[in-house]
Amino acid sequence: MHTPGTFNQLHIVRSGGFAGAEESVLLAADGALTVTAWMRAPRTMHLPAEGLQRLVATVMDAVLAAEAPPAGDSAAHPDRYQYDGVVEYGDQSIDIHVQGAPSAAMQPLIAMIDRLIDTTP
Repeated sequence: MHTPGTFNQLHIVRSGGFAGAEESVLLAADGALTVTAWMRAPRTMHLPAEGLQRLVATVMDAVLAAEAPPAGDSAAHPDRYQYDGVVEYGDQSIDIHVQGAPSAAMQPLIAMIDRLIDTTP
């Protein structure tokens, strides 16, 4: 099991879906959040401390819950999203790869990524 360190960065790319779009979320330790969504210009905002703490807690809870790199099921799922990225904290990093249904530990993180991409204007 990994031990928590200082959060540095989260970068996740969501790809696939019906249109085969590639979208991303980049969250930095200083609260800078950049969301790139299909057919929209990239949007960068700065999160207040409380919002950053909530997002970082969601990220760290998900990645630290797994002893191995988290993954969903490996069966083919046409038109479903795939999530690939990395979480950097302290001097460590964890690769994220979710294809198909996310594991229970990863569900809150994937839901957060979807919400950020789908609702950021």
